[in-house]
Amino acid sequence: MSEDKTGGPAFPSTVEHGDGSYTNYRGLTVRDYIAVHASEADIAAHRTMLHTVADNVKVASSYVSAREEARYQYADAMLAERAK
Repeated sequence: MSEDKTGGPAFPSTVEHGDGSYTNYRGLTVRDYIAVHASEADIAAHRTMLHTVADNVKVASSYVSAREEARYQYADAMLAERAK
């Protein structure tokens, strides 16, 4: 896995301009791609909506932020499995 823990670019591309110059686009990261495509079932399986009782327990400020956090937790788990 890449050093930045994102899995690297998902769809990098290079665009050639008419004057002979090029522009490189990294695209979104593999982590972002997995998070965007996490199904509601995936999110439900990884969601953590707990109240703080200890330092290691996170509090979700809202349902939406908990869903988005769960998407990235799912993506991180997929990237960890990919790195094995």
